[in-house]
Parts: sequence; C-alpha cells; structure tokens
Amino acid sequence: LKEVDIHAVLERVVRFIHSKAEEQQIRIETVFTNETLVKMVDEDMMSRAFRNILLNGIQARDDGGELTIVTELLPDNRARIAVSETGPGMTPEKVEQIFQPFFTDKSTGTGLGLAIVRNSIASHKGQIFVNSKVNEGTSFNIILP
Repeated sequence: LKEVDIHAVLERVVRFIHSKAEEQQIRIETVFTNETLVKMVDEDMMSRAFRNILLNGIQARDDGGELTIVTELLPDNRARIAVSETGPGMTPEKVEQIFQPFFTDKSTGTGLGLAIVRNSIASHKGQIFVNSKVNEGTSFNIILP
C-alpha cells in the first residue's frame, strides 16, 4: 500500500474507457471535490475496481446517456466515490446478486467483475453500496477510510 491520489487514478481509468463510452454515445462527467483525496491503497487494485464499475455502467445500457463520477471528502476524512449511470437500473433481487461470483446477465463475461470489486474495496477496509431503480439507473458508492 502507498499514498495514492484517488483523482489521478480515476482520471487514468476515464481516459482508458473513454473510447468505449464514445462508441456508445455515453458522456462521462467527473465532479471531483476540490480537496485532495490521497489514500493508502493498492493503486493497481483500485484502478481495476474503478475500471470494472465504469465498464459495467457503460455495458449496462444501450447507446446514449451519462455516466457521472463524483468524489467527496467526508467529515471523518473518509473518501466517497460515487459512480452513477442513467441506464435501465436493476430490480432489488438483481442488486442482491450482483456481487456474487459468476453472476452475470450479459452474454459475455465471467460474472467476476463486481465480486472482485467488492473484495478489493473490502481489503482496503472500505465499503461499497448500490442504489438502483428500474428505468432510472444505478449508482455505486464507495467509501474508503
């Protein structure tokens, strides 16, 4: 683990997935806090976790729409990273399953992406929460100490 600028990691991930988002006419918006978000993390692990969440947001929808990344420094000095998309959303039953290994509703993929994300966040003593409404979209909130 080392001190890592979370905004720099997110910016690299956004650059990495930008062309895929453009192919599907999905606009990526970043709303970063003005405060520095430096946390003790495994940079590669966090990069993969953010990439998985963002790619899922792109893949979860048909063409068009928006993917928004918001960061915030909470009063207790934890970081909140929220990733929201305006896609089809999920039922409560599906939300309960998405972090289970091998769960997928895609024709391709292993169903391991979000299970790995959850484990990566947990290994940093963080938390991940999902809010989703059918026909409205989904948001993932990651809290890092």
